[in-house]
Amino acid sequence: MAFPAALLLVAAFVPLRWEGARTAHDAYHPLRAPTAQEAAALLSSWQLDGRPGAALVRMDADTVVLRTGYYLLPGAGGPERAGTVNWAGKTYGLISANWSSACSEHRLDRAPLEKELGRPLTDADVQPSFLADRPVSFASNRVPLYFLAEVGFLTLLLASLLFFLSRSGSRWWVIPLVAAHIVPVLLLVPIYSPAFFDADTFHQRVAVEALWDGCLMALLPLLLGSVLCFVGLGMRKRAVSAF
Repeated sequence: MAFPAALLLVAAFVPLRWEGARTAHDAYHPLRAPTAQEAAALLSSWQLDGRPGAALVRMDADTVVLRTGYYLLPGAGGPERAGTVNWAGKTYGLISANWSSACSEHRLDRAPLEKELGRPLTDADVQPSFLADRPVSFASNRVPLYFLAEVGFLTLLLASLLFFLSRSGSRWWVIPLVAAHIVPVLLLVPIYSPAFFDADTFHQRVAVEALWDGCLMALLPLLLGSVLCFVGLGMRKRAVSAF
């Protein structure tokens, strides 16, 4: 039961997160890699300090690796834009991928990007030192690994919860067990998604981050409920021992 439930939950988030979004308080990094047109637009963007918004940091005969601190959304309007980029008759909003010292990387096919740029790429286009001092918080080629990691984590979590609930032998243990099993979610996200916490939240994984807010909101009521359950267990034991 735990595995299909975890698989369906994570899989349901993939189409929701595929294109990305931005609200007033949350940035949802697209799970997919940028298209050749979007990559060319990113390479033409500029930061407020005058540095390029993206650069190629590695290249071989077939692929390039693009590093950036931003992602693109269609249109110039909307909340929390860091700027706009115009490319090939399209306007994109330039969105900060995080506000911490981190960056994103994308491995792209070289030929479509060269076609979009209208010229062959050369060694002069590669800047290995670009954002080299920043850790990579999101890599689009690692999305399958993010998916498998989250399915595995949630499978273990749900299986553990079901195992202990089935052997608790008393309804008084339900709330404490649920409380104990949301703590790993709260502990995992800051490690697993290092750019998540800031003045806003920056979602760069699939589904686990989306559970964090709900788990945090539920933690205090569950802890209070756990205290009441333990009090009830104590009273029950006293009543049994009195007889």
